[in-house]
Amino acid sequence: MIMPAQIEVILLAAGHSRRMGGRDKLLLETPGGQSLLARAAALYRGLGMPVTAVLRPGQPRHAEALAGVDLAVVTNSDPQADQAMSVRTGLGAARLAGAGVLIAL
Repeated sequence: MIMPAQIEVILLAAGHSRRMGGRDKLLLETPGGQSLLARAAALYRGLGMPVTAVLRPGQPRHAEALAGVDLAVVTNSDPQADQAMSVRTGLGAARLAGAGVLIAL
């Protein structure tokens, strides 16, 4: 049986939220008062999974939202590229020491 600590999470957070009409969905507040981004990261960390968050350049509010969560943060050097670029960026930074990788949106 694979345990959560054997799975590394790559949290994709370099998108532009274009379909949200100018609002950044990752910074929307959850019922618990956290941003959606921080809540997702904390959920995976709470399960014992190592997390690498992929941000685009110039996202200080996203980095601030993740400040209290024990995770790695990397920057997608080409955020205008497709989502696969964020996946490649996350995989490049991952330790890949466990049984698998979970790509989380």
